[in-house]
Amino acid sequence: MLNTTIPFEMVLSNVFIYLFISFAAIFILGKYAKIKLKNRPAAYNMLRLTRQVAFLICLIGTVIIIGTKFIGIEYTQRSLSYLSLPYFVAIAFYAVNVFRRIKAERERRL
Repeated sequence: MLNTTIPFEMVLSNVFIYLFISFAAIFILGKYAKIKLKNRPAAYNMLRLTRQVAFLICLIGTVIIIGTKFIGIEYTQRSLSYLSLPYFVAIAFYAVNVFRRIKAERERRL
């Protein structure tokens, strides 16, 4: 049951769902940081690089997963659960940086 191959169309749909959800989560976290850092635009601009790195992690993960189709790698039910890993890493990376920046700016004001 766990070693049956999954059609690539299903893998592709999962990848694009993960990509959409991760872009939406990064966008929402960015808006949250903008609201919290409204009177500190320089602090918000410091998050620009981390946002671009998070997007880059998502896109590299997508390219690698799509590229495996051309190499000939097939996905099983067991390996399908690992496809969301780069998207989770990107969201966690950006969320940690956003909350650390907000905390640092809050401590700087006091």
